[in-house]
Amino acid sequence: MSKRSQQKRQARAREKAKDARRRRNANPTSLLGPESSIRCYIHGGVEDQMARLSIFRDMTDGHIAFAGFLIDYRCLGVKDAYARFNLDNEDVRFIRANNSKPIATDAARNLVAAAIRWNRMHPFRLPAYIQRCLAILGGTLDIDNADISQFGAENDGLDYLGYKSDLARALTIPLEEFLERDNVTVAFVNRGADDLDDDDDEQDQDERDDVEDPFDALSDDEAAALNNRMGDLIEVVLDRGCNILSDWAARTGRTPHPQTRMALTVFMVDGLKRLRQNGDAAGNAKGSPDSDFLLVPEDVPRDELDAALQQINQFMRENPDAELFGLPEDAAE
Repeated sequence: MSKRSQQKRQARAREKAKDARRRRNANPTSLLGPESSIRCYIHGGVEDQMARLSIFRDMTDGHIAFAGFLIDYRCLGVKDAYARFNLDNEDVRFIRANNSKPIATDAARNLVAAAIRWNRMHPFRLPAYIQRCLAILGGTLDIDNADISQFGAENDGLDYLGYKSDLARALTIPLEEFLERDNVTVAFVNRGADDLDDDDDEQDQDERDDVEDPFDALSDDEAAALNNRMGDLIEVVLDRGCNILSDWAARTGRTPHPQTRMALTVFMVDGLKRLRQNGDAAGNAKGSPDSDFLLVPEDVPRDELDAALQQINQFMRENPDAELFGLPEDAAE
């Protein structure tokens, strides 16, 4: 198959996916399948102080809905929640590649109910998209009577470990007021310039409270459409990166590594991570990114992924000005 034929085939596939996503955007929760199709998995637990719940539920259009809950046992309760409505089996395998273990649906619901009750008992906000996640989880949560015995530190204390700015955003009261409580213990992780300065905590928090989050103004339909558009753009970026590397390999007598696309994904997430930390999203040309933070499918051997990453590093050393992750001119249309 010629390169032009491959590009046309990829374009048709992307357009077909867009059409399917537009149809789902009408009301994604209305396409949720029966609760009997729900599968729940957990990674971590009380002994780890954190747990990640992954909930999958079939949709009537053949796709799979996903809800993720990040549970903080010692302080925040529900620390984060996020949902997607356009997954396939490959996506599920990708998300599950973190040594997660099956958990009964009722047990997952009980844990989420307890975490929400813990949030409500303390000055912590629930994540913005909690309702979508609860729709995927299904059932009826008995939040008022949920067992919260696993939550909290010693002597009914709160023990926070993480970024200072994340704690400030999670609170419904000023950060300094929370830190003055006798039962609160914190260990802040330094994230660099992105985090709050010690002398400007109150001012920065006031400024954050005054600024509206643009995503809060989106309806479910608009947020789903935006999420799908971002997914489309990521696929375009990955397609372009694979084509650039394929052309380079052909010119230099190399063979593109079969895990190139997965390695490009690692590079992309690594760049976004560094961009958030210090404003530098430049490619790492002196070594592979730390791929351990990314959930890589279990059937992708780490040595193969590392080899693909090294091949990308070699390309970037030989082509320091190349825009490996750029968008084609027509991608924004």
